Amino acid sequence: MDPGTFWLSVLVGGPVVFWGLGKLAQLDARRLVRHKLREMGAVLTSPPDSDGGPTPKYLICGEFEKESFIVDTKAQVLTIPFERELPLSLGVTVRDQTGSEYQVTGFYQTGDPSFDDRFAVGGQDDRVLAYFPKESRDLLMSLGDVRIYVSGIYVTLQVKTNKKVGRSPYRLGQAHRAVASAVALKKNLFDQISLERRLQKNIYLDPSALFRTTNLFVWVRYLPPETPMIGGEPPPKSWSPELGFLKIWTGVEHPLSGYRALFPHIYAPLAPILFIGIDRLPADMQRTLSCDALGYPELLDGACTQLGELRDPTAIPHLIAAFRQHLNHRHRDRIIEIMPRFEDSRVLPFLIRVLMEPDEGLQCEAAEALSKCGDRASIEALALARERFPECRQAASLAIAEIQGRLGLRGDESGFISVAEEDVDRGQLSLADTADRGGELSFSEQRATATVDHMAKREAKS
Repeated sequence: MDPGTFWLSVLVGGPVVFWGLGKLAQLDARRLVRHKLREMGAVLTSPPDSDGGPTPKYLICGEFEKESFIVDTKAQVLTIPFERELPLSLGVTVRDQTGSEYQVTGFYQTGDPSFDDRFAVGGQDDRVLAYFPKESRDLLMSLGDVRIYVSGIYVTLQVKTNKKVGRSPYRLGQAHRAVASAVALKKNLFDQISLERRLQKNIYLDPSALFRTTNLFVWVRYLPPETPMIGGEPPPKSWSPELGFLKIWTGVEHPLSGYRALFPHIYAPLAPILFIGIDRLPADMQRTLSCDALGYPELLDGACTQLGELRDPTAIPHLIAAFRQHLNHRHRDRIIEIMPRFEDSRVLPFLIRVLMEPDEGLQCEAAEALSKCGDRASIEALALARERFPECRQAASLAIAEIQGRLGLRGDESGFISVAEEDVDRGQLSLADTADRGGELSFSEQRATATVDHMAKREAKS
């Protein structure tokens, strides 16, 4: 054979040989898939005709546990079709590394970090999260590259190399395992139980505290308040703060003693739901429980909001005690912020004391609070703080202007309080009224008042 003929044979025959080997590999893979499916107990059926023509041989159809499936050995995709619609419109997609799905309205997080890092759950509202307890999340995680749409479950069987899409543990030869997992997932999705039973089961048994909280929020938001708990006592060792709240919400336990027992166990994501429950109670119980909650850092913000809405002055001593108890700046700022909502004589002295503390952050918060509720004495205190603490000068000046505007007072040309020059007799801060008229208000550290005549001082100097 001459060299030209040899290379021509290689160029023409090589691809044919590789094509033939590929076909043999596909046939062998299909035989392996059928064999393992039968071993598992699946019943293989003839594929339905497609558009009047013969069904491709690379499709393997069958039933497992009375659920139909289709394995596309060419595209290496498993499909579990839905014969009926889900109770709620939902979907699951593999999340990419940018997390872009969470920027789209309609996607929700279960609260299980390992699951939420891989998948995005979407649907008409957050009730769809009730359909993803631990067993469903584990099945999805085991399936790897899986998507759920309104028409069915789609599992990619080949191993992906693109990490952004996700890696499937299945090769085509392991399709039977994917069929078993996907069928179990379908049964979980279509399980004919009520929403309240799903939610209660998740709150009882799910190991993820955030997922239990999510289900509790769905219960509170979507079920009527009179919806009772179903069945008898929960399984042993299933107590959790979420279950404790559910018992109070459904009337199984008394709210006053029940909420007090829950306070030490509440964590940040559960706190908003707790105050939804407290908000349903009579005003006196709301006040009592909110005052008790001030002692717990995770509950302080919600307690301040609740007390600020009630505006009950009996809460002021509790707020002041909580201010002394908590050294965290955020907690102390929250207490200062809520104080102007109370019309009580104890508010201004408290805010003025905070204003004089050597803490820039607290001084600025106190100045802002005084701008909303301060009186003439507050102007004097703010002016003194403005001179004594340069760090809060701007906040104090703005607060003075706010109070002057609210009280209808007039300041000097700059619109603020003026500082009289010191002399032997006086050197206190005074409210400048006009250029030719003395101010009527002065402030001294001994809390004495005196009239400062600015015109007389000018004449004496000239």
